[in-house]
Amino acid sequence: MRKKRSSILIDANVLVAFLDGKDVHHEKAKESIFSHADYTDLIVLLPILAEAYSVIARRCKERKYDCREALQRMRELEDLLTVEELSYKNYHGRIVKGMLDNPELNYNDWLLVLYALDSKMEVLSLDNKLKEELSKGRHSL
Repeated sequence: MRKKRSSILIDANVLVAFLDGKDVHHEKAKESIFSHADYTDLIVLLPILAEAYSVIARRCKERKYDCREALQRMRELEDLLTVEELSYKNYHGRIVKGMLDNPELNYNDWLLVLYALDSKMEVLSLDNKLKEELSKGRHSL
């Protein structure tokens, strides 16, 4: 196995699209994760992981799928990720300020942006507005 050379933050939308074969971005998400998995540590912030679980559960209920099966697949995907816990003490005020400046991004989007900038990590996301905000400070994937 190759040694991991870098880390990349993953947005909930990539995880959801990866698991949901009917998602319009499913193939792009699969390609993105597979192209990074061998040489990059795939990092997910705990609140972003919680968001992904919530979206998967909601989609299952809406589509009348077996939620247990989908959530088990999410759990298996989680095992391939590094889950990063963090203290909101350093982020909450900055997140709210970001939301006031650009309310098109939600709380978790701003958390990703600020954490990525602070840690100098790239972000793997399917959200163009998030990518645009990141590009003001640095590049995203």
